[in-house]
Amino acid sequence: MSISKDYEYIIFARSIVGIGGAEIYVRNKVKFLQNLGINVTVISVLNGEIKINDFLKWKSNIVQECIFDPFYYSNTQRKSILRKLRGKLNIDSLNKKIIIESSFIQGALWSELLCNELKAQNFVFLLDDVFPILKRETADYLFYKLKRKELVGIHDRSLEWLFKENFKISQEERYNLHFTCINSIENIEDDIKFSFRDITIATISRLNKNCLHYIIDGIINFAHKNPEIRISYVLFGGGNKKTEKQLSKKFNKVNNIEFTITGEMFPIPYDCVKQFDLFISVAGAARATWYAGVPTLSMDINTGKPIGILGFDTQSTQYKDSNDVEIWNSIEESLEDLFINKKYNLSLIREQLKKKDIDVDFSEHLNFMENSLKISDSTPYNFEEYKVRTILKYIVSVLYFLFGGDGLILIMNTVKAIRNKILKR
Repeated sequence: MSISKDYEYIIFARSIVGIGGAEIYVRNKVKFLQNLGINVTVISVLNGEIKINDFLKWKSNIVQECIFDPFYYSNTQRKSILRKLRGKLNIDSLNKKIIIESSFIQGALWSELLCNELKAQNFVFLLDDVFPILKRETADYLFYKLKRKELVGIHDRSLEWLFKENFKISQEERYNLHFTCINSIENIEDDIKFSFRDITIATISRLNKNCLHYIIDGIINFAHKNPEIRISYVLFGGGNKKTEKQLSKKFNKVNNIEFTITGEMFPIPYDCVKQFDLFISVAGAARATWYAGVPTLSMDINTGKPIGILGFDTQSTQYKDSNDVEIWNSIEESLEDLFINKKYNLSLIREQLKKKDIDVDFSEHLNFMENSLKISDSTPYNFEEYKVRTILKYIVSVLYFLFGGDGLILIMNTVKAIRNKILKR
């Protein structure tokens, strides 16, 4: 059985707004599938400014209500949202088979319900690198998908961590596929100018990434310890203005660091990237600069510790592998070794790395799906035992009844902002 133009392919993504690894992956996947002649539709849930032009045609396919578990809603409300989702689908033939690829847990649940109506199949390709503790009902559902080979992570330990509080899974069941989002750096003309100093360091990251504060604190500590060294630090990424101001304020107290936030950029000019001495990043962002041939310090997203120089003494970009030797305990310590103690020759490492070609090919994904299709069918998952027991369920249902989907999201976002403000006091 071959996935070809005889299939309709729906991607249920968390976001098509802003620029990050997940958004670049979805863009790459869409282009790959379209080049095979497959009709693709993208549905997402987070609202905001679309920065990748390829997504503009799906601006009206943002269904914010689906950020919540479908069983937070009443039966009537859930059916209404499912009708709304079906109305977004661009299915050009009723005779075609349908595949939905969902990339986050709530999206997987909505997709499963949608599949039950469309007689489609839902493949869950979780793009997250950290996971919440699962409710038993959610864990049972995802375990069901695992047994059908319809659940995949982006790292060989992703599914182990997903189920860590619920099920023990075998090594053979840790299904994972490559997550191609590293073509964020391209040979394009630019007029970007930075003031380079004694040491030039950069990071590609969203501003809300948990590991970013480890990087920033490490660079600031290194600067305090070496006040005679002038440092340029550039953060390729964006977020809300409040977060940008908070970060800039931290660096205003450090005299020997010049800090720049570029805002969201796609693509990032190669001629700009190659000028930096070192990048410190995680996941796809780390691989992007490694492929560009620039020395890149990768990090463990759980511990915040540096793993090593990517492609030189490690191949890991998210978690420290069992084969990785612990070299440093902090970013500050790694910078001391790299720039003060000169334990690494970054110029020589740069020569050895060189710029590499990027092959955006998802044939491995399709092969995995085709193998799964041979052993599973579109039998609906039985949600009869899926019972949500939380006060949030009643809050969501009542607010949706009173104010509709947009009102629900506005109120919940406002409450979240107030809560975060109180917690930061």
